[in-house]
Amino acid sequence: AEMMYASLEMATIPTVEISQKRGFCLQQLKRYDEAIEQYENADLQHPNNLWNLTHLAQCCNYADQPEKAVQYYLKAEEISPDDLNLQLQTGNCLAKLGQYDEAFKRFFKVHYLDEKSTTVWRAIAWYSLMAGKMEQAERFYRMIEDNGGDDNAPDLLNIGHMHWINQRFSDAIKYYKRCSQSVGEETFREMVLSDADSLLLMNDPVS
Repeated sequence: AEMMYASLEMATIPTVEISQKRGFCLQQLKRYDEAIEQYENADLQHPNNLWNLTHLAQCCNYADQPEKAVQYYLKAEEISPDDLNLQLQTGNCLAKLGQYDEAFKRFFKVHYLDEKSTTVWRAIAWYSLMAGKMEQAERFYRMIEDNGGDDNAPDLLNIGHMHWINQRFSDAIKYYKRCSQSVGEETFREMVLSDADSLLLMNDPVS
């Protein structure tokens, strides 16, 4: 499909629709830099289109350009301030940049309007760990555990991290063992290694 849209683009004057569809194809192929170029072309022709802005922000985020992504998310928020999924995505991007206060404003707005969203519970719990808000992290991990997180490997791992940071080592080992039993030792090691940089930050949290 992407080749078809590329040929069509060469044969005609590129339209917003062609740029968006080609961008979406490239996004699905994980060719994010090229997708960003197409979405930016569409944005130049038709600024402030919500669909285009959110996809542009997603691609910037995937391409490890969170500073650029958050600018597009904020523009999208202005257009659709009550979109809870957009609030969550913007919050995640802000938290990735270490802007925790702004991120938590959005996470708690989503939590207030959708009290049963385990997705936002996980975001609040994880970034509370990153921000050094241990009581808040523990409260939300307890909510997750009470609502099915006791058999979810990533949740078990993160609860283990929480106990480890708080020097409750026997509790941490208990959750790490449960996680390892759930996914196998090799996968468990990979999960821990992928969290290594974050764990270093958690042990030197932002005040």
